[in-house]
Amino acid sequence: MAFYLTSSLLVFLFLILSSIASIADNSEFILSTGNRMNAGTDSTIDLSTGDLTGSQLSVSDPISWGGLMGSNHSYFQKGGLDLFSAHAACGVAPLCHLNLTSNGAGSSNLGWYCEYVQVTSTGPHMSCTTYEFSVNRWLSANTWPYQLSAAIDACSETTFASAAY
Repeated sequence: MAFYLTSSLLVFLFLILSSIASIADNSEFILSTGNRMNAGTDSTIDLSTGDLTGSQLSVSDPISWGGLMGSNHSYFQKGGLDLFSAHAACGVAPLCHLNLTSNGAGSSNLGWYCEYVQVTSTGPHMSCTTYEFSVNRWLSANTWPYQLSAAIDACSETTFASAAY
């Protein structure tokens, strides 16, 4: 009986410690909207990142997920930098894939011009690693390339923008 109780206690402690470790992981995103005419949007922007192992972090509506700019801030506007941060599991492999998607809805300015996305990941006992993805394109149904999503895939390349801090 004592063996089963001890085993159950060890399993319980392992599960608690595992969940604490994953809670301590953090991901931060900076999205840069261009200065072009009508570059800002009121649409919802979703994003996902991936690494060489196929692990992904998908964020639907990053404002609700972890918008840090304050309740009165208007996200994704011309010339703006928007910061998002939340607890999210960090992968072990370098990030090399980014996907951005606009829902194309909103009251005005439905297209969005994204210059870049910067992703910083950190967790317990690991260094802070930053990756920058140059996007430089419209997510718009009425502006070239007439697509509401953009994918940056550097997973097949031998180098991509990353820096460890």
